[in-house]
Order: sequence, then structure tokens, then C-alpha cells
Amino acid sequence: MKKILPFNDDPIIKSYPHYSLMCSMLQTKEQGMNWIYQIYTQISAYSAVWNNNHNTDFRLGFYPFAGMGDGDLWNICPFIDKMTIPRQFLLQQKDHIAFIKYWLNKGWYLSMYLDEFFREDIQQVGVYYHPIFIYGYDDEEKIFYCADCFENWKYGTKKVTYDDFNIASKQNYN
Repeated sequence: MKKILPFNDDPIIKSYPHYSLMCSMLQTKEQGMNWIYQIYTQISAYSAVWNNNHNTDFRLGFYPFAGMGDGDLWNICPFIDKMTIPRQFLLQQKDHIAFIKYWLNKGWYLSMYLDEFFREDIQQVGVYYHPIFIYGYDDEEKIFYCADCFENWKYGTKKVTYDDFNIASKQNYN
């Protein structure tokens, strides 16, 4: 079986994944672009200190939502129903592939943290946890259709094999 949810792989915003992913979904809806134009009108930049070592990152926000945090735009978008599944529930799932396919078949996109060891540009020792967006699957190819800022931090799509997904999800949850 094959299931691919509506997804625009060339969104109008290609910076941080959470903005790109939202645009990739919304640009497939009739009124989605109008909402994007309303929300993403005035860009605001701010710095964020990540830890006590004073490591600073400069972030983009959008007025009047710049101080709300990255996830809050997902909460206010009228075209998106958001559900958060507790990690403990995921820990109980024996078959992550079947779990993901179940929700895709119901029409839900999924975003979850995985060890993205399968990325060609990550040449480090250890694991690299990052949120990945899943919008489809193909049982014949045994792959998930995913989006994120992959190779060289450029937003794009990638086919992740079921085998790689199993390794990535088990490393994350054990």
C-alpha cells in the first residue's frame, strides 16, 4: 500500500523546519496561502541564549507572535488540528512502522524526534536527535516520505527506509 498526504515540497518559507513544514501543508489548502500571508507579514529577529555557557542563536519570529515560541503557530492555525502523543504511549508501541502508518492512513501528519543517523551530511560520532516530519509511506519500496532540513541544513524531502526508521526510533526511545 502507498499513502502520501497532500504536501508541497517547495514551500514559500524554507528557513527553520517548523515554518517550512507548516507552509508545506498549508500551501495545499485553498485558503492556506491567505493565512500564511496574514501571519508571516512582519518578521522579527531575536537572540536566544541556549545554556549557561551563553551560547547564542539568532532566531526569526513573526510579529505579533515573535515571543510566543515556535510551536504556538501550530496551535493557532485554523487549518491544523494538533495532537500531542505522550512519549510513554510511544514507548509501549512494539511496531513503530505500523503505528506511523496507522496515523498516516487516518490523514494525520506526524512530527517526532529521531536519531537522524541516516543523513549523509552528519559525520559525527554518536546520535543526532532532530524533529522529522512524516507525510507518507510506500510499502512496496519500504520507505517513509519525510521532510526536514537534511543535507547541509537545506530544507527538503527524503525517503527514509523502514529499516533506518526502526533503528532511529529505537535509539531515541531506549
